Amino acid sequence: AKILASFIRDCQEDEKLLLQSITEQNKDEARLLVHRLPGRTAQIGAKDLGAAFRQLEQEIAEVEVLDENIQNKINELLGQLQSLLKTVDGRIQSFAS
Repeated sequence: AKILASFIRDCQEDEKLLLQSITEQNKDEARLLVHRLPGRTAQIGAKDLGAAFRQLEQEIAEVEVLDENIQNKINELLGQLQSLLKTVDGRIQSFAS
């Protein structure tokens, strides 16, 4: 359960920083933060989400600015990540009971 709690905490922190990097148009920071997510999500079995984050990382590398298209993709994947985090949190709660 500690590993899962750490997963949730790390993802939430990266999500917060990623949204901040979009606001600041900090492409390099956004790419770094997106780079962290594929391995982490795949490790807990969300391979499709990990692959989507990996693709997004490549797309960020190819653009000059974090345009609306990229921002929409980031927000969509963060929504999927939030759903995953809720599922993981539910598993943690079931371990605790």
